Amino acid sequence: MSDRNKTNSHESSSALATISQSPILWGGAFTVGFYAAIPYLPRYQEMAQRYFCSHPLEYATTYLFFVGIAVLVFKAMAVGTEKAALRFELFEKIDETEPEFADELKNRIQFIPGQFQNSWFISRMRDIAHYLRPGQSQESVEEHIRYLADRAADKLHGSYALVRTVTWAVPILGFLGTVIGITMAIANISLTELQTSLSEVVGGLSVSFDTTALALTLSLVLVFASFLVERMEQQILSEVEDLGIEEVAYRITSPNAHAASPMVEAEKEAADELLKQTRRMVNEQMQMWSHALEGMRKSWIESLHSQESHLNQAIRQSLEQTLESWQKELRSGSTQLSDHQAELITQTKLLTQLLDREESLASVSDRLNENLTAITASNKLEEVLHNLNAAVHLLTSKSLNRVA
Repeated sequence: MSDRNKTNSHESSSALATISQSPILWGGAFTVGFYAAIPYLPRYQEMAQRYFCSHPLEYATTYLFFVGIAVLVFKAMAVGTEKAALRFELFEKIDETEPEFADELKNRIQFIPGQFQNSWFISRMRDIAHYLRPGQSQESVEEHIRYLADRAADKLHGSYALVRTVTWAVPILGFLGTVIGITMAIANISLTELQTSLSEVVGGLSVSFDTTALALTLSLVLVFASFLVERMEQQILSEVEDLGIEEVAYRITSPNAHAASPMVEAEKEAADELLKQTRRMVNEQMQMWSHALEGMRKSWIESLHSQESHLNQAIRQSLEQTLESWQKELRSGSTQLSDHQAELITQTKLLTQLLDREESLASVSDRLNENLTAITASNKLEEVLHNLNAAVHLLTSKSLNRVA
């Protein structure tokens, strides 16, 4: 029961450790913390709002970026542990004869603290100590060390699968944002309401450009960060391999190494054959993976090219239709302007004629005024003559009365 309880507790603790180091969870936590900190940024807050909070694809791109960053952060933290493990003196004052060398190496590894037991250096030395057998040659031990180094390098390459996937997926999300933004811009084009639909068209184009810029920038950060972390890990693996060759392989100086038994030679040949077959299988698998990835890359490129051609064709057709409608409207507008211009010319001629007639009417009016003046003067003269005749008659009558 106690062994079972220990096993269950070990499994539960390993499961908790796996969950606590899950890049999916930590990427989500980093994303939530980042978006919670945006409103409190002292500078560039508007830029952060524009490039990180304008579209759902930007949230997805940011989450994938932080997932990749979480993987790299855990790896960078593990680099410190690996460097600390290299400082343990496993070979100081150790007996170089076999099998005492292997037994002493195993005993010293057991006293290493538990947090370093799974490090590359301690694990490599443990595997070498279990491999050592009496009568082995230096060449066989060195070959086994190189085999372990190749296997560790393959494992290191496989540990970056999630980072490579994220680095590949982030630009794809950016291209998807480009497609969505251009589609939104084309869908919002309205021939009847160009002024009101222009803002919506510009909004769709801004989505396409902003998502692409964000995705390319974050993918560049991931590429350079993964390059730096992977280079540090490769340096540690190289140091581990060099220590294994210098401290273990060169200590195998048994005089009976070359006079090994036929069983040892058979085991060596079988191990060499197994190593060759393993290398061949690994190379074939890598070639298959590379061909599959190359096929996927070509299919993605062809798909992107086809989508680009379809988008270009759709944009060209939409622009041609828009230009044709605009040309028709401009032609009809120019025809109406010509008609209005002809009407204006006719009205101008009429106004000119009216002005000429007005001038003639003014001259006639002047003449009429002169005639009226003359008539008024003649009327006054006639009245004076009447008055004179009356006066003459009056005087004549008075003179006749006096004579009588």
